[in-house]
Amino acid sequence: MKRQNIFILTLILSAIVIIELILLGSAVSWTGFAGKTLWDWLDLFIIPLVLAVIAFWLNRSQKEREQQISSDNLHETELQAYLESMSKLLLEKRLREKDPDSDERLIARANTLRAFRKLDNKRKRYVLDFLNEAELIAHDTKSDDQPIVLLSGANLEGLNLAGADLTGLDLRAVSLTQVNLEDALLVDANLDHAVLRNADLKGANLSGAFLNFADLGSADLRGTKLHKAELFTAKLVGADLRETDLSEADLSSADLSGATLDHWDQLKSAASLENTVLPKDIIRD
Repeated sequence: MKRQNIFILTLILSAIVIIELILLGSAVSWTGFAGKTLWDWLDLFIIPLVLAVIAFWLNRSQKEREQQISSDNLHETELQAYLESMSKLLLEKRLREKDPDSDERLIARANTLRAFRKLDNKRKRYVLDFLNEAELIAHDTKSDDQPIVLLSGANLEGLNLAGADLTGLDLRAVSLTQVNLEDALLVDANLDHAVLRNADLKGANLSGAFLNFADLGSADLRGTKLHKAELFTAKLVGADLRETDLSEADLSSADLSGATLDHWDQLKSAASLENTVLPKDIIRD
């Protein structure tokens, strides 16, 4: 970026110098440029300058393409290494049968968190789908046991998960800031302590989901189903809750300050509003 700015500044200064030379050459006879036509000046200064600019941008575009290809190759290598490692843990080390505090599970978790840090969003989505389909991140609502691969602390910010089936997944303490979860299925999913700031949850189904202590600040929850969801001490500051189904949801100690609601009836149907911080402009019947 600095090199680009320097080059642009150099071009501007060069143009100024050229203009001054043209004016000087046209006005003073001893310079030898008096009487030069416009085409003479183009041939002498402008055309070489334009060619230099074109050469610069072509070279810059080529370098950007090479960098993009190199970055993509690195991400693909990282993904393949992760999948190979997980395959060995599953098939050779019998990961599913190991105890939660076993070395195999610790390695699987460490490798997964590393993959989410290193990969681009396209490949992060691939890893998440792999873990989901392999049933490695399922949330057991009956026993509340940890999943085989615990994702707490994982960075999934900005992923496009619109329409994804994430039913029953354990996404506790996962960073989901600005994630697109429009029309996604998150029934019975565990999102306790998850960060969902500015997330798009329009039309998503979170019925029975666990969102205790979750941060949903400024999230778009229009038309979202939160039927029987647990939102104890959840942060819904500035969230858009228009047409949101909050029936039988536990909103105890939740912070709804600045949230947008259609009417009081949305909250009247909640299971609990004990110590809930309500929007100042809500009209109670």
